Amino acid sequence: MGPIRFLRLPPGFEKEEASTSLWRRRPRRADPSLHHVARAVEDMEILVQATANIVEQVEARTVLFKRESSEFEARVSRLAGANLQGRDRIQALQEELEQVRARLEAECVWPEVESSRGLRRRMEVQHWKGISRTASVSAGE
Repeated sequence: MGPIRFLRLPPGFEKEEASTSLWRRRPRRADPSLHHVARAVEDMEILVQATANIVEQVEARTVLFKRESSEFEARVSRLAGANLQGRDRIQALQEELEQVRARLEAECVWPEVESSRGLRRRMEVQHWKGISRTASVSAGE
């Protein structure tokens, strides 16, 4: 017996035989629009893989950046500490210099000097005056 034609069935379905009540799906040829869907699915898989690769690279760079930034922060804090110690040392040396300068000014009278040549001439004159005085004292003058 052939298929029952008086029933209206959805496309692709037919009654096997009049004696059975089972429905079977008739095999259909591939729909050409499914080819585009398959290509779109493949393209999406490629995009997902590329995105996963990019995410891995960003995570690796983030870890590297965090490590480098922590090293940089440690170096900056060390330099800041050294800078503070250097400032304290400079301030201590300046205070010590002021103390030494004050002590020397209190102990000595420094001649006014315009140039090193003028200082040398004065010292030579004082030296020769000292020698002439010493000579005149020893000669009995």
